[in-house]
Amino acid sequence: THLFLDYLQNSPKLAEFFAGSYRDPGSYAAVMEAISRRQPDRATLVSVLEEQNAGAGARTQENIESLRSGSTFAVVTGQQVGLFGGPLYTVLKSLTTVKLAASLKQRFPSVDVVPVFWVEGEDHDFAEVHGTNVLSAEGVVSRVEYLPGGELPERNLGAVGEIAFETSLEA
Repeated sequence: THLFLDYLQNSPKLAEFFAGSYRDPGSYAAVMEAISRRQPDRATLVSVLEEQNAGAGARTQENIESLRSGSTFAVVTGQQVGLFGGPLYTVLKSLTTVKLAASLKQRFPSVDVVPVFWVEGEDHDFAEVHGTNVLSAEGVVSRVEYLPGGELPERNLGAVGEIAFETSLEA
């Protein structure tokens, strides 16, 4: 779309909607400076993240702990839940977040930068996330769906991140 191309080309028409260009290191420095002037409640943030990530790997725990420091910044992204992790772009988005955090840490060695990926489990649109397309070894696309009771529910099932799967998923 024209909007997407304008974004990629850092069009002045979009300047009022963004804090700077993702291609400009000065933009990142300006955003970090603006964030540094605020005093977020890092203790509560760390406490909640520790609770939500109990049992996660050591690297995750280290990243969470580093958020206590005022010199730690986060590259944040997220995605609504989906069957089997959702579309491939969810994986690519996660990897891009990790790589951008590492790149910024290298570019700005006086600060720490950690990736944060949140899962939108409060989404209530089951029809939107109940299935995914998979590619067979032969290159054939197949649709895999989770249909409780064998059909798409007509009523809202609540937050999709809290749905307990029934045994029909095994099939």
